[in-house]
Amino acid sequence: MDFNIALILGQDGITSGAIYALLALCIILVFTVTRILLIPLGEFTVFGALTLASIQAGTPSTIVWLVSAFCLVNLCLDAWESLRNKTAFQWKKQL
Repeated sequence: MDFNIALILGQDGITSGAIYALLALCIILVFTVTRILLIPLGEFTVFGALTLASIQAGTPSTIVWLVSAFCLVNLCLDAWESLRNKTAFQWKKQL
């Protein structure tokens, strides 16, 4: 093993350690405040990593379309509620 490979492996170890430390800190903070363990924290991490990998690969990420669809549905529901209650639709509430 030459020096360049050792540096790459060291950088990879530091990055992995930082991610594990942030996950541990998040688990501690959530448990301290709520006294409930946040089990799906690992799934959130994997979802973020896969989204970043798809963005870096240049493939269209489905999360962009999902967030856009959620925003559009929310906008439609709020417009429907304002029409049903006969109140003015407020854009500032949406933004």
